[in-house]
Amino acid sequence: MRLSARTSYFVTRTNLLLLPILLLAVTATAADHAGRVVFNALPVPGATVSATHLDQQLTTVTDLEGVFRFAELADGPWTIRVEMIGFAPLRQEINILANAPASTWELKLLPLAEMTRTTTPAPTQRSVGQTLPPSPKASVDRPPSDSSPSGFQRAQVNASAAGAAIVNDPAAVGDADRGAADGFLINGSVNNGAASPFAQLAAFGNNRRNVRSLYNGGVGVLLGNSALDARPFSFTGQQTSKPSYNDMQMMGSFAGPLRIPRLLTRNAPNLFLGYQRTVDHNASTESAVMPTARERAGDFSQSHDALGRPLQLMDPSTGRPFVGNQIPLARLSPQARSLLNYYPLPNLDAAAGFNYQTPVLQTKHQDAGQVRFSQAVPGGKNQIFGNLALQRTTTDAGNVFGFTDSTRASGIDTTVNWSHRFSQLLSLRLRYQFTRLTNSATPYFANRTNVSGDAGITGNDQDPVNWGAPRLLFSSGIAGLSSVQAASNSNRTHGVGAEILSSHGRHNLIVGGDVHHQRWNILSQQDARGSFAFSGGATGSDLADFMLGVPHASSIAFGNPDKYFTAPAFDAYITDDWRVSAVLTVNAGARWEYEAPVAEQFGR
Repeated sequence: MRLSARTSYFVTRTNLLLLPILLLAVTATAADHAGRVVFNALPVPGATVSATHLDQQLTTVTDLEGVFRFAELADGPWTIRVEMIGFAPLRQEINILANAPASTWELKLLPLAEMTRTTTPAPTQRSVGQTLPPSPKASVDRPPSDSSPSGFQRAQVNASAAGAAIVNDPAAVGDADRGAADGFLINGSVNNGAASPFAQLAAFGNNRRNVRSLYNGGVGVLLGNSALDARPFSFTGQQTSKPSYNDMQMMGSFAGPLRIPRLLTRNAPNLFLGYQRTVDHNASTESAVMPTARERAGDFSQSHDALGRPLQLMDPSTGRPFVGNQIPLARLSPQARSLLNYYPLPNLDAAAGFNYQTPVLQTKHQDAGQVRFSQAVPGGKNQIFGNLALQRTTTDAGNVFGFTDSTRASGIDTTVNWSHRFSQLLSLRLRYQFTRLTNSATPYFANRTNVSGDAGITGNDQDPVNWGAPRLLFSSGIAGLSSVQAASNSNRTHGVGAEILSSHGRHNLIVGGDVHHQRWNILSQQDARGSFAFSGGATGSDLADFMLGVPHASSIAFGNPDKYFTAPAFDAYITDDWRVSAVLTVNAGARWEYEAPVAEQFGR
């Protein structure tokens, strides 16, 4: 109070410009204090830390690294107390000074017997009829002897002598301590099954009976079958066949320390393994227009255009109509007749708009695996941790022609991190990351049947991986023959990064950066088998143009299928987590990124 009175007097009698100087002098007497709570050089999170000075008391808890921090403590002696269930409490008086080094608090584990011990004073020797003076603790309210104890109380134990009830028994002195011990038994580390219906399992806390309780895992399986699935929807009302298939989903996981006899027994790394597999089918109905048996033989006498009118075929060589709308067999293109063998015959009445309907099945297989590990290096200043993720997805997609093309996507992503703590307020992290993604497509006829070559179509790519039929397009809506293009592409990235974490009072700074080397390998053709489009401009019917081998347009693109692109990438960043007050935190930062131009490895 004397300091405050003098301060007020000084401010009122002097120029107000001196007020910021005075406030700076007052706040300069406050400093931050940080420390770390450990056990066997390992951090202890969740410990309660209190700081007491005169009538002022502050409380906080340790973070995941076992670090606690008090902001702006007044200079002078403070009493620091560290408490954690199952450990002996620590108490020490320290002198808070500006720029003082961080303190380290080493906990000691209490023996199990001491954790569960309850103190019961020995009964006082007295003669019958002797009345004891009231005890200070005897005034604590106790439930009547005939009342049932609650779920958080032990059964009452009343000492007696010669069958007579004892009033103000000194044994009541230990009831309060016993109740506190019960609370620890119920919520702590021991399976107190006789004391409460809320008791924890034996593996709770530190009361593990054997090493096997350190490990856990799980297995799950989900099976499905098409027998109970609904029949595929029909656009025409005519039922279609239902595909038969089996679905499956399964998973498994395992977690625990990796202990190897005579190699890794103490301080073993923690390991997690996970695996999932999914087999899923999806059936749908597709409708299309297919050439009829008459049209395949060149007879269009019963064919109609898109408006339902009878066709009138023109001979492109003479400009006159074909007699009876029939193309002579000798004029039919051998390439067209060969490709027509891959068209199924109609199975519906054409009055519905489509003359063919079939179920199409898509099958997806997916496998995924995960590995995570963490290892604390003895000494408490270094830690290594990382993860590995693998995934592969294979999709077999059918089409209306009965061809099944396959696509596969796989990926691997792994990261290894190393962390080093220079002090309680300064640490360094280094990391390495490798990522690889691959995509491939395999046509149904690849390495199986050279459809174009057998049909006599020349000029396209004859590599077995690109075998198959050319792409056929019809303007009237006839199903176009097609298949996926063969491809094998992969992306690969190597990356290294580093960041520094520093704490200064109310500021937590992170400064870091990364360097990435990216590579894209591309192996695919754009249109290796070629494409033919038919519009009916020659004869009045796109299908008749196809039968005569007169396309409206054609295209092809292949050659030089492999490309190797590379490009480096860089980034740097800085962030500040500023605790302005107990209710306001400001997170601000800046990031710089640069991606170099992509270059082809061989200059193509």
